[in-house]
Amino acid sequence: MINLLKRRGGKIALAAVLIIVLGMFWLHYSKKNSANAMAAPSTIVKLMTVTQKNVSNLFTTIGTIKALQGTSISSTVDGKIASIQFTSGQTVKQGQVLFTLENEDLASTVRQDRAKYAYDEVQYQRYAKLGPLGTVSISSIDQQKSTMEQSKAQMEHDAALLNKTIITAPFTGTLGVVQVSIGQYVTAGQAIVTIEDNSSLFVDFYIPERIRDAVKVGNTVTAQSKQSHVYKWMGMVQAVDPSMDNDARNVLVRAEIKPPYENLVPGMYVDISTPLSSNKPTLVIPQQAVIYNPYGDSVFVYENGKVIQRPVVLDQRVNEDIVVLSGLKVGEKIVISGQQKLFSGMAVEIAKGN
Repeated sequence: MINLLKRRGGKIALAAVLIIVLGMFWLHYSKKNSANAMAAPSTIVKLMTVTQKNVSNLFTTIGTIKALQGTSISSTVDGKIASIQFTSGQTVKQGQVLFTLENEDLASTVRQDRAKYAYDEVQYQRYAKLGPLGTVSISSIDQQKSTMEQSKAQMEHDAALLNKTIITAPFTGTLGVVQVSIGQYVTAGQAIVTIEDNSSLFVDFYIPERIRDAVKVGNTVTAQSKQSHVYKWMGMVQAVDPSMDNDARNVLVRAEIKPPYENLVPGMYVDISTPLSSNKPTLVIPQQAVIYNPYGDSVFVYENGKVIQRPVVLDQRVNEDIVVLSGLKVGEKIVISGQQKLFSGMAVEIAKGN
């Protein structure tokens, strides 16, 4: 029993020694890390002073470029392509023949119809002259007139069918890429080629119900596209749809783009902006100063060597800047670079030359 107590006492003493050693080890490295942390340099940031700028209240959205006229050309009857009288991308005049369907049988039928109508018309004229002489009855004259009119109707019907096999340009414009080849059988309504009249270009875009009264005919519009270069076109609101989309509660607006139309293609998307009010002093900050989060946007404000994260309410973008509705005051300094390493209350250093 005594030996058992001695063994247990030895274990307890050994455990106590280990605890003391580990504690000293932890204390040594804690002091070392604290010293290193105190010696570590502060985060360097760039600042800017919040100021006001004269900014128009702009509405921005996405628009679609539209041609003055544009459609897909097709045949109204079934048939086999007999000839194609244009090339892809060609500019054509209104009424110019584009392609024809095989129509030899119809053409022959129309010639027969014309001959029959000509004969029936001559017969009617002869009967009409003999009527007053009493050699031809009135009923015979009426019957011959009916026969002539039927012949004329049949001729016009077949001629109309023949004309449907000859497809022409509905208006002057530029053709797209041909979708068929000679000998191919096409059905009524099948797209053969597109045609666009780009003599005038427009942009269609939607505005929300809340700004319906602010967008009026004559308002200026700026369209912009970032392709290989940044392109910008000016325009003017031409029409505002009097009705409203029942689901999205949006209103369709059409603006006419002013020439030149370089690099504009019907169907392309462009960034649209239109002013809703005149210039007025507004708080504007660079977009890179903003920290975007699902639960709210914020910026870091510099005060007495430290940064404080502050929520802000933002509005429209103006080029590389963004309008601030609330959360900042004129004269305050905000961080515009280096925010990734910051937290609220952190001490920072200002970059040289700031």
